Amino acid sequence: MTNPTRNKSEFISVLREFLSHGLLDKGEVVRWADKEIAAADQPDDYLIGLSLTGTKTTNEVIDLLGSFMEETRSLSTGRAIIGLTWGLIKTKAVDYKKGMEVIYAANLQFPLGDIESKFIYQADSGLDLAVQNIWGEQGELEKEIAGFLGCYEGFSFDNADDWDRLAMEVDNKLDTWIHAGGRTTPKDV
Repeated sequence: MTNPTRNKSEFISVLREFLSHGLLDKGEVVRWADKEIAAADQPDDYLIGLSLTGTKTTNEVIDLLGSFMEETRSLSTGRAIIGLTWGLIKTKAVDYKKGMEVIYAANLQFPLGDIESKFIYQADSGLDLAVQNIWGEQGELEKEIAGFLGCYEGFSFDNADDWDRLAMEVDNKLDTWIHAGGRTTPKDV
């Protein structure tokens, strides 16, 4: 992770979401803050606050991050969460089910486009049914989800200063995906 020079509130918001969903652990965040403090001439207040949370619970760290956030409900933040979660799914750090739970929560909290919201809602519901062997084929649904999530490729904790640009590129990638046969609703749903 790299401390962004701008979009700090968006970055903090994403850290908070990832901690809330268990995609990052408190220790990782504290170690990262310590590293950033050591490299900075004048570290940001939130980094100092995070560095001092070693004995705090994860929920206390989440609350602390919330106190450093400005109200951030941006398209870039929502799309960054999707892209970062896709990175974890691809590396098998989380499975599709957990990843879609995080993405579904981001869809409820951050403004996304209509196509995105519709696909996420349908994919999350469909995956729930497929995992329980109620309806649909899980493997096929995961392939469709992967095609959709591939539009969010490129987001990382090390390029937070580029999240606005990457978020704008998603629209073109979604159009390309749809024109290549991607569905706005998974076929098994």
